[in-house]
Amino acid sequence: MRTQLQKCCIVIALLVRPAVTEEGGACASSYDTPPPPPLAIPTVTLHNGVEMPLLQLGTAQLVAFPGKDPTVHSTFRGMLPERGYRQIELALQKGVRAFDTAYIYRTPRSMGYVLGEWLRTQRLENRNQVWITTKIFHPDATASTFATNQMADMPHMTPEQVTTTAQKQFEANLIELGVGYVDLMLLHWPAGWNEGTAADNRQRRSAAWKVLENAYEKGWVRSIGVSNFSPDHLEQLKEDGARIQPMVNQFEASVTLQYPKILSYCQAHDIIPQAYSPFGRGYAEMPPLVFELASKYGKDGGQIALRYLYQLGYSIVYLTNTETRMVSNSDIFDFELSDIEMKALDSLNRPDGGWGLPNPHEILDCNKMTEKSLAPHVIAKEIAPLGEGAMSLDDYKQLYAQSIADPSAFWSAEAQKRLDWFTPFSQGLAGDFHAGDVTWFAGGKLNVCYNAVDRHVLNGNGDQVAMVFEGDEPTDIRKITYLELQRKVSQIANALKMSGVRKGDVVTVYLPMIPELAMTMLACARIGALHSVVFAGFSAEALAQRISAAASKFLITADQGRRGGKSIPLKDIANAAREKLDCEELLEKVLVFERFYHPESELPYERMPKDVRMDELVAEQRPYCPPETMDSEDGLFLLYTSGSTGKPKGLMHTSGGYALYAAFTTQNTFDLREGDLFACVADCGWITGHTYVVYGPLLNGSTTFLFESTPVYPDPGRYWDMVQRHKITQFYTAPTAIRLLMRYGDEYPTKYDTSTVRVLGSVGEPINPEAFRWYFEVVGKSKCTVVDTYWQTETGGHVVTNFPGITPMKPGSCTLPSYGIATAVLDPLAGTPVTEPDEKGHYEGVLAISKPWPGMARTCINAHQRYLKTYLHVYKGYYFTGDSVILDQDGYHWIIGRVDDVLNVSGHRIGTAEVESALVAHGAVAQAAVVGQPHEIKGQSIAAFVMLVEGQSESEALVNELKNLVRKEIGGFASPDMILVTPSLPMTRSGKIMRRILRKIVCHEVDSLGDTSTLADPSIVDVLIEKVASFNK
Repeated sequence: MRTQLQKCCIVIALLVRPAVTEEGGACASSYDTPPPPPLAIPTVTLHNGVEMPLLQLGTAQLVAFPGKDPTVHSTFRGMLPERGYRQIELALQKGVRAFDTAYIYRTPRSMGYVLGEWLRTQRLENRNQVWITTKIFHPDATASTFATNQMADMPHMTPEQVTTTAQKQFEANLIELGVGYVDLMLLHWPAGWNEGTAADNRQRRSAAWKVLENAYEKGWVRSIGVSNFSPDHLEQLKEDGARIQPMVNQFEASVTLQYPKILSYCQAHDIIPQAYSPFGRGYAEMPPLVFELASKYGKDGGQIALRYLYQLGYSIVYLTNTETRMVSNSDIFDFELSDIEMKALDSLNRPDGGWGLPNPHEILDCNKMTEKSLAPHVIAKEIAPLGEGAMSLDDYKQLYAQSIADPSAFWSAEAQKRLDWFTPFSQGLAGDFHAGDVTWFAGGKLNVCYNAVDRHVLNGNGDQVAMVFEGDEPTDIRKITYLELQRKVSQIANALKMSGVRKGDVVTVYLPMIPELAMTMLACARIGALHSVVFAGFSAEALAQRISAAASKFLITADQGRRGGKSIPLKDIANAAREKLDCEELLEKVLVFERFYHPESELPYERMPKDVRMDELVAEQRPYCPPETMDSEDGLFLLYTSGSTGKPKGLMHTSGGYALYAAFTTQNTFDLREGDLFACVADCGWITGHTYVVYGPLLNGSTTFLFESTPVYPDPGRYWDMVQRHKITQFYTAPTAIRLLMRYGDEYPTKYDTSTVRVLGSVGEPINPEAFRWYFEVVGKSKCTVVDTYWQTETGGHVVTNFPGITPMKPGSCTLPSYGIATAVLDPLAGTPVTEPDEKGHYEGVLAISKPWPGMARTCINAHQRYLKTYLHVYKGYYFTGDSVILDQDGYHWIIGRVDDVLNVSGHRIGTAEVESALVAHGAVAQAAVVGQPHEIKGQSIAAFVMLVEGQSESEALVNELKNLVRKEIGGFASPDMILVTPSLPMTRSGKIMRRILRKIVCHEVDSLGDTSTLADPSIVDVLIEKVASFNK
């Protein structure tokens, strides 16, 4: 028998459903076809015996449709549910049967309507075939009251008010859904409602939980849980007399935000942990290791992330609005990550989850993290240079000074020495950072492929091995001489020309790490086409995005790749990419290599229109192709990096400058000598593979090593076994791999003879001192130089690094700048060099470069203004790296990370969180946000914005109390110059404070606030601007 509330819910839900039209109404699809089968999703048993699906579709992304409903507060206009109807209908059609909704998402009504239609038309037999989770998220139940009841209001309410508003929202969810009952109702407690913002905050949580307990006991919900609760919150619920323990705890978790403490607590107390938004910043932003595992298992990165969380013990709510991922996200139960792979992914966990912000659940003392935790303040023991360098440290300093004094002359001399020019250049450096028109070696003509291949053959070295390839299996080895390379590259180049590729065309390359990948890059360079290599672990969506952005007419791929004993269906992924965006219209040819091609073998894939069997075509070509004459500033390749706007940046590197810098840095950083076998185990999908697998070693006439597999296949000794078998002399990998291999102890590296290695390299991120020492002492037997290289896709090659036999090493520091790189430590606000050291003799600020160098990228393809804005116009006259740095007393660079919310007040480095913590310790303050502003004496001063708890009022006495409290908790230097009491803060709907907006306001840059559409209340911006203006009068 239905309760009165349930009857009311159904009646109201039927009344509010909109009419359906054939012109694209919410659910205008035909119901003549039988219902599709549900996706095969396992369940987990909650402690009350209810079976919950392990995967649920989150509906937060299903509503992004502009509307003008006058009853909806302006904050939520643009979030009307029309799209939600269509996407929920689509999800059901694809077999999705579990959904996570919330009133704030504006999707319960959509959910209820579509579900009602499916029941009415008997596409579903009964309500219990669909699982629905919803949440008490905001304190009130009607959209029109959002104007007065913001997210932060609940922490200001009395427990009685909390009970009333929570009950209203609970009823609103049922009314909107109109389905009689809810499977799981969660109490959401956003991070913005911090513990300790008011003395009775704990009572408010307990009051809201009692509402859910009552609903559960009356049968209106099948199960109840919480969202964003820490172990302390859960313990407090028990202590405060909770009658029912939460069955689920939902919180954001991903491969870089694993929450091991919450996870273990939940598992120990029979609470199901639920990972919300498991892709973190986004699918393409996941660490490279995820994509390496995806290649091994023939999956995509999203599936690896989901499988990892599933094996950790999470149930999962994933967010997507794409048809493909609605289905593919469920395809994670047909494989299992090994213990080794789980450990490798465990190593990706960061206290900040990869977001650059403290993780409040894991770093319980995060507000006390100060400069003392940074590497330069605990200087590691210096390690003297090893080996016999061609130069001394004094020689380096002298040559470096010459390179900075006259970069044009320095690099011109190097260009004449290291490259063969068809036509000599007339000028070294022209242009500057201000105009963004940097040019190197104007008038010079050359061909990079000729320099990397042909000239070595002409010089009598055709029989020297150019490439050693080791495939996924250790027995899969190919050795290719320079003469063989010249012939095969020429054949590929002729095949490209026959397929219609011309000088200036962009050729997208989506290949595994096989010799044909490097050969294809060189073939493009030979005929003057720009290659755009896409990492073969990327999804169809990411591949399509890069094809479309470059307007590429040609795609080169393979039928499959091999990784960790598994096959990766690259051709299938390429086929899927063709169907996205405008790729099918753009692409003229899809050229397909076969991983295990044999002339008599059958076609191993289904041939589609535009497909060309590349091995057959190449075999018919002449083994010589004349190299195209290229201007020094002609493009050599594009390489896409993720951008802050979500659209990847297509960086363009040029022929002359990049080739010189690749050759120069490879030889100098790694002490490259005749007879060396240089092994960089990076993928050519990244800049490291471009510069230090292909171009750098080959331009030097050396032997380069290509590696297809993983460091732990078939066992964790793979790297060191390769070193022994091939007698590798330089070995270059990432700290992630080093930390992974450290987990297996010293057994594997000591098992093999690694004595041929002279130089070990680290790339990709700062290497922590512990990993450095293991690499140096265990792998290198304390006899190899470890070069800690700092550089970026944009720089083309190393910009800060130590040199073997020359530079003393300091574990954790990338040491000194490379030749021609004029590094500068800038004040982040003033944009001027930091000239005064702190009490430790250190200079701290943002890292910039003040003079152009040949290897720098010249532009973002078709987006030069974006290039200028991102790199050259942040600080006029400098290239901006985007990283913060400390320069120690020896001039060594210590990379702190991406520029964050760290202030420098009168030489004192202090995190904004530390000041905010002191402010909210005052009983009158509910919320605080701190930013820095320019100060002519201090450099930066502190500006604080505070919200008061209910019943408190602004006064001069209160402001003085707050300043004194900061002085007491931190010190006088941290006392804010400005404290403004404000009714609210610029927060997103998820409770995150957008300090960027506050920073712009206090710096009087209100004309460039950027996008404010994600704010819960955009009107607060005008209030804050007025308050700051009034304060400054």
